[in-house]
Formats: sequence, C-alpha cells, structure tokens
Amino acid sequence: LNNNSIEIDGDFSDWDGLPCSYEYNWDNSNNCWYYGVWVDGVCYKTPEGTYDTNVRHKMQLYCDGEYVYLHIIFSRDYYAKFNGEDYQFWINGNMAAFQVEWPNGGTITNNLMNVGSGIYDVEIRHRNGSMSYSVVNNSKGKLKVNENNLNDELEIKIPLSEMKYQNNNINLDTISTIEFFTPNLMYRRISAAGTSTYPFILGIICIGIVSISILILKKRK
Repeated sequence: LNNNSIEIDGDFSDWDGLPCSYEYNWDNSNNCWYYGVWVDGVCYKTPEGTYDTNVRHKMQLYCDGEYVYLHIIFSRDYYAKFNGEDYQFWINGNMAAFQVEWPNGGTITNNLMNVGSGIYDVEIRHRNGSMSYSVVNNSKGKLKVNENNLNDELEIKIPLSEMKYQNNNINLDTISTIEFFTPNLMYRRISAAGTSTYPFILGIICIGIVSISILILKKRK
C-alpha cells in the first residue's frame, strides 16, 4: 500500500469498495422522505430509512500515513449542492480546518452557476492560524460538476504535515483517530480509527445512521 492507492485525477474509481458513510445536513431526512426530491418537475420520494445519494452525502475517508484523502458524493436534495466551506479534520481531538475553492481564489458555491458539467481542479486553503487562506502545500483536489440536478462529486488530499503545521498540538507519531466534520453538510462528525503503524486505511462502514470504524487493507487491482 502506498501513496498511489488513491489518485486525485477526477476518475473516482479508486474509491470503489472502500468503507463509507451516508450523512445529511441538519437532520433533514423527514423533508426528503415526506416531500421527495424534485428533478425536472417530477417528485421522487425516497422511502424512510433509505441511505443513498438522493437524500444523503456519501463520504469516504482514507489515510496512508502521509496524506488524508476525502471523497464526497453530494446529495441531489441539497439546495446548494457542492459546498467547500469549513472542512474540519480532527486528529486525536485536535482540529485543522480548510477551504476548498477555485484556483486563484473565489468560493466554488458562488461560481457553480457560471460553469457547465465537467471535472475541475480545485484548491485547498488553510482556514485557521497564521497561514489562514494560504494554499496548502502538496494538496490536490478534483470536483466533478453535474448539471440537471445530478450529484456533484469531490475528491481531495491533504498532507498530515500541513495539518500539524496549522495546529502544533497534532502529534503525527501517535495518531489513533481521525474525524471529519463540516457544518454545511452534516450535523455530526464521522469518525475513523486506526493505529500508529502505517500504512493503514481509515473508513466508516456504510450501515446508515450508525458509523462504525474499521481497519482494512486494499490491494490495487
């Protein structure tokens, strides 16, 4: 297992089969179940208890000991679709936060109306500390924009060293837990657990509401 296990290339197939979690913002499941998802003037209702990307954001979290990787398929029932504001990573309870934006500045949410379907490079910027709004060294991101109310999709990678650079309380030698949270897409953190022995994969198994941390190894096909 090495840094090439996940490629940030806009293909997204590297994420197939990895553990995931389905999350929704402000616990809005009743809105989706009762009122449905509107697509081209047609309402599609999702049965109560269904965990899919009509209703929820599908999230996957991976770490190879050098980078943390995040993959999100955004719900069709989210009014703003993609949102890159305030992406928080909590390492052993210590937080580093980032923004996902267009290259050379400008929030993506405010620019989505000006682009068509396609795959775009995005920038990851520090949100906190003395380096706030500076581009994160050696980070990378790809955003897939889909029109006609189809799901947008994002994959990014951020070096663990840049998280420590932002917050010196993060100890890279004793990592046992990594959590992800953004208040614009979810109402609780998702968590993953591993060991300080690298390499390892951090993920959340897809079982709906309950997030369970597991440790697996992935062989490249």
